[in-house]
Amino acid sequence: MMTKNHTTEYRKGIRARLKALKKNAGFTMVELIVCFAILGIFMVSAAQLISSTAFIYQDAKATANSQQVADILMNKVTGEIKNAQSIPVIATMPDGSNSIKFTNSDGVPILISKNDNVGKDPYDLLNIEYNPGTEGEDHVNWRYDKKVYKGFHITNMTFKQDKSKYEDNVYIVTISVKNDKEGAEYEMTSLVKCYRIKN
Repeated sequence: MMTKNHTTEYRKGIRARLKALKKNAGFTMVELIVCFAILGIFMVSAAQLISSTAFIYQDAKATANSQQVADILMNKVTGEIKNAQSIPVIATMPDGSNSIKFTNSDGVPILISKNDNVGKDPYDLLNIEYNPGTEGEDHVNWRYDKKVYKGFHITNMTFKQDKSKYEDNVYIVTISVKNDKEGAEYEMTSLVKCYRIKN
């Protein structure tokens, strides 16, 4: 059984604890500054991590797009050259890239080059002419839609032979693409064997 003396002391103890809690209820200015400094360090670290992750993602996406565009162009070019029936004639264009001209298995003359319209829209894209030099319905100037390029354009396209390594009917095709906005570049090389060439 608690005596009156014990009860009074007990109440005084509770009041003292409540006063101590009220005194320490807030934060001091120093504690707030330290807290914000630590929070700021975490925020800067998180921002750098997010930024570097976003950069890596954009770089990987641009590389994947450049490979995809180069692959689409290469498949089209090599698909046409494989059907060459006449010996392809390679010419050098003013910018150092090549054009190639041949007759396909259907007897249709074909000229493959890149249209060199730098500064215009579209520019430096794959250009295939069926029946070049003719007019009317016989002449077809073929191009991929601009969306296929995903902002890339052809910087160089070359056709050559290396008779010291390969047979006379093997052509080496190299296509380089670039996206000026993203700074992504990619070069693809492929060997094409023309089985239908008649001398």
